[in-house]
Amino acid sequence: MRSARVERKTEETAVSIEVNIGTGAEGGITGSSGIGFMDHALEAMSHHGSLELEVEVSGDEDPHHRAEDIAIVLGKVLREAAGPEIERFGDARVPMDDAVASVALDFGGRAYADVVLPGGEVNGLPVSLFEHFVRTLASSSRSTIHLEASGMDTHHVVEAAFKCLGVALERALSKRGSVRSTKGVVD
Repeated sequence: MRSARVERKTEETAVSIEVNIGTGAEGGITGSSGIGFMDHALEAMSHHGSLELEVEVSGDEDPHHRAEDIAIVLGKVLREAAGPEIERFGDARVPMDDAVASVALDFGGRAYADVVLPGGEVNGLPVSLFEHFVRTLASSSRSTIHLEASGMDTHHVVEAAFKCLGVALERALSKRGSVRSTKGVVD
């Protein structure tokens, strides 16, 4: 089992996340971000990514601060738990009712994100909050993430995006037995 725990405390929030990767379990989340729909999105990502997440968040209840700090910690804990001998690349396409999402990612040490989601709100939260989450996750995990999702219902669009991100992460973080890099290192 590959696992790690990362904690981060700022003047705004205290975030602690423990992750177990590749346990063969269904994945899922225990604890709460304190942001209802963010918990739903994280549950979708962890379940479809076979990631067991334990999330503890306290402090400022502003959704932007919490989402950003959770993404920072999540990226670091995934990087720490993954190890160097991973498949590295992952991609997926996930439909959900009227929505469809696609993700291509490289867990190879270069931070970049291209996120295309429709505008609007979902459960009172701006969709831009979820875009920012993915961009911050890419930065903190030092990954390249290309994510695009569209549809008529923003709830379905964001949920499909996070399910798709989970599927791509499961593929990218799967154990390989050697380092997939022409440089001999994934950094």
